[in-house]
Amino acid sequence: MKRREHVIDHSSQLNALTVVPFLRPRVLGTVRLGGVMAEDPRREAWERDINRNFYACGCDTGAQGLLLGVLAGAAAALIGFRGAPWTVIAGVILAGAIAGAAIGKVLGLVQAQRRLGRVVREVIEYARPKEPQHVEEGALCG
Repeated sequence: MKRREHVIDHSSQLNALTVVPFLRPRVLGTVRLGGVMAEDPRREAWERDINRNFYACGCDTGAQGLLLGVLAGAAAALIGFRGAPWTVIAGVILAGAIAGAAIGKVLGLVQAQRRLGRVVREVIEYARPKEPQHVEEGALCG
């Protein structure tokens, strides 16, 4: 089965791309660049970067945050809750894990949004119409 493709013909359409799940347009499929943007030899790299970051979920940094949260929760439970019931200790570890995973997920999405914004700005800069240079009549250089 072939994956759906969404062709962006004008650079202004790139501004609507975001990694925030509830602000992201419905699943578009693979984003492709058309129009003037398709003529550049960097098109494939741009498309790869746009799709990688547009569909980023922050799961890798969320998993790292989960691990750090478990370790931090365990350390806090051992240091601050010595002699407490095991349910309190388990709750502290669980709270650390949840907080770490949430912070990691958000950080992963922020990083992906920055990378996406960088690529979008590069493509928009390329696609922006170039203003013709004004040359004065009779001006001689040399």
